[in-house]
Amino acid sequence: MFETAEWIRPEQNMGTVCPAFQKEFKSHKEVLSAKLFITAMGVYEAQLNGKRVGEFVLAPGWTCYEARHLYQEYDVTSMLEKENSLIVLVGKGWYRGRLVAYDYRDNWGTSSGLIAQLVITYRDGSKETVVSDNTWKTAESEIRFSELYDGETTDARISYQNWVPAQEFPAFKNNLLPQDGEIVKEHERLKPVELIVTPKGETVLDFGQNLTGYIEFSLSAAAGDVVEISH
Repeated sequence: MFETAEWIRPEQNMGTVCPAFQKEFKSHKEVLSAKLFITAMGVYEAQLNGKRVGEFVLAPGWTCYEARHLYQEYDVTSMLEKENSLIVLVGKGWYRGRLVAYDYRDNWGTSSGLIAQLVITYRDGSKETVVSDNTWKTAESEIRFSELYDGETTDARISYQNWVPAQEFPAFKNNLLPQDGEIVKEHERLKPVELIVTPKGETVLDFGQNLTGYIEFSLSAAAGDVVEISH
């Protein structure tokens, strides 16, 4: 796997910003199957034509990356169109972010990297492979900061712009192994059992139990307004 794919990264270090990677490609024949193989130096979320790929949250998970860096396989047959755009966001995750109570960062590397291979099989028996290389593009995303223990900052005023070519860089491939074991995914939605307003005027949502998850919310706000949610 990944014989012709290359590890890619932004040409310039984006600091705390999560980079976005994009590949646009065409598919003009009838597709029999399409499978995406992908992993990242960090945690990633892929979207194909505006729809999320797979259910894995915080993929590819935490391993001893120099020995076992897992990659995932997704069936994206039903998601393909004639004109396609694959966008992948990469956060620091365990690979580059702060670990546990210690202020250790960049434990396995200093750059957010991505490697991917999309194999398309057409009904006429032919195949096409789209791989990560310097024909991909990168840009800053609206996610300005994101770490597992320190939260996330998103600026909704920012959209992908100023795409520039991705940079290929040498990195190991012999430690890339297919996903094994269970994945982390969303399995239920909980509604708050009580809404509390504190004497300070803060709004507290009580879910009635301990849980691992995140808040889903909608709002109307003007440019420059700040919404802060603390867990």
